[in-house]
Amino acid sequence: MKKILFIYKNKASWAIRDRDILGKNFELKEFFVTRKGLIQVWGWMGLVLQVDIIFAWFGSIWFLPLLIWGKILGKKLVIVAGGYDVAKDELFHHGSYTHSLIKQKLQTLVFKFADKVICISQSNMKEAMDNALIPEDKIELIEHGFEKPEIDLRPWGERKNKVVMISNVSPAKFYIKGVDQLILIAKEMPEVEFILMGSIDPESEALFKNCPSNLRRLGAMDFGSKSFNDELNSAKIIMQLSHYESFGAAVVDGALRGCYPIVYSQYALSEIVSDYGDQCEYGQVDQLKKLIGQALKAEHNPQEIQDYFFNRYNFTVRENALNTVLKSL
Repeated sequence: MKKILFIYKNKASWAIRDRDILGKNFELKEFFVTRKGLIQVWGWMGLVLQVDIIFAWFGSIWFLPLLIWGKILGKKLVIVAGGYDVAKDELFHHGSYTHSLIKQKLQTLVFKFADKVICISQSNMKEAMDNALIPEDKIELIEHGFEKPEIDLRPWGERKNKVVMISNVSPAKFYIKGVDQLILIAKEMPEVEFILMGSIDPESEALFKNCPSNLRRLGAMDFGSKSFNDELNSAKIIMQLSHYESFGAAVVDGALRGCYPIVYSQYALSEIVSDYGDQCEYGQVDQLKKLIGQALKAEHNPQEIQDYFFNRYNFTVRENALNTVLKSL
C-alpha cells in the first residue's frame, strides 16, 4: 500500500473530504502547515522520508521547502490547484498572479515540481494553464465531490421566500465574494428575506453600515450541523454573487438541501449552474432581481434539485478519480 503525506494549511470542508478519502485507501500521514511547523525542519523532513507521495491541498508557496525536499528524495508530488494560487482577478487584485513578478515566479515553481496537478473546474484548469503555465498533460480535472445530507427535504410550498448566500467575510473578501452585491439586491427587494451565512471578521463591520433590515447575518455555522441544514432546508434560493470563484461549493451545498441556485456568471459559477439554475452578468442587479422574483414564484422541486446536483457532483466520483491518479504514480 502506497504511503501518502497529506499537507494542507486550510481546514476547509473540501480539504478534509480529500484527506478522509486518502485515509481510506492509502497509508496516510498528515501535516498541517504553519510558520511554526516549517521552522521545525527535522519534523517534516522525517515525514517526507517515510512516504511515497506528497499530496498538497493548494499550491501554496509555504509548501516550497517540503516540495523541494520531496523532489530531492524522488517522491511523487500531487498538488490541488486552489482558487488563489492560479488566479488572476485584476479588478479586485485577487490571486497570486496579481502580485509581484518574484512571487509569480515562485508560484509557478511550486507547480513545476508537481507530477500531477488536480483542477476542480474547467475555469480553474484554464487559469492553471494560462497563469501558472502548467502543461495540459500534467493536469487532471476532478471536480469536487459531495455527500447527500441526511435530512427530509421540505416541499417548495413549505419553504419561506428566503434567499441564502454562504460566505465568510473579511475586508479582502467583501467585494470578491460579492457581499456588496448582496446588500444591493436586499435593498432592491425589501419584501424578501436575505440570509448571509458565514463568519464575519470584526474589521468588516463598518462595511455593513448601510445594511437593510431584511438582510440577516447569521455568522459562523458548523458545516452540516442541524442549524446549517435547517436554514437551507427552509429557504428557496441559494445565491452566489462572487466576482471570482474557482468552483462554488456553497452553491452545491445549498442545492443539495433543495435550494434553487442563482449566480453571477463569473469564472466557475457559470459551470455550476449551466444546466440547472439561473445566472446573469456580474453587477446586473436589475436582472438579478428579475431572476429571484421568477424563482420565488415558480414551483421548483427540491428533490429534483438535490438529485441533479448529487448525481453531478457525487462524492464517489471524486474518490474513484483521486484513487486512480494516485495509484498510477
